[in-house]
Amino acid sequence: MEVKCATSFDERFDPNNVLNKDSKKFWVTTGLYPHELLIDLGGTKPINEIKFISTGARKIVIEGCKTTNASEFKKVGESKELMNKTGIQNETVRLTDAAPYCLIKFTIQEGWDDFTSVHNIDFN
Repeated sequence: MEVKCATSFDERFDPNNVLNKDSKKFWVTTGLYPHELLIDLGGTKPINEIKFISTGARKIVIEGCKTTNASEFKKVGESKELMNKTGIQNETVRLTDAAPYCLIKFTIQEGWDDFTSVHNIDFN
């Protein structure tokens, strides 16, 4: 599994940190919203829900693609409006179309501030 594309990059906060369980490593957005991560699951993997740990996120949209060529993404889930709180946000998005996917697009549509961090994304 690896992050194939991210809309912002700071060498101190590598996008692949979202796939690491170490909460001290994370990815941080820069600039205006939306921000996206394109995650290659390393083959077809059945996904029912996506759990993520973040700070400063307001709205997350999840899209899935069943092919490796990234040609047809379909919206399969979205978060409720996340609370504006100081500290960590632990959230779970259940997919509306639980199915095997090759690629997942994780989009931060809105944040509560100029920056959002994503500490972990887990696929179940």
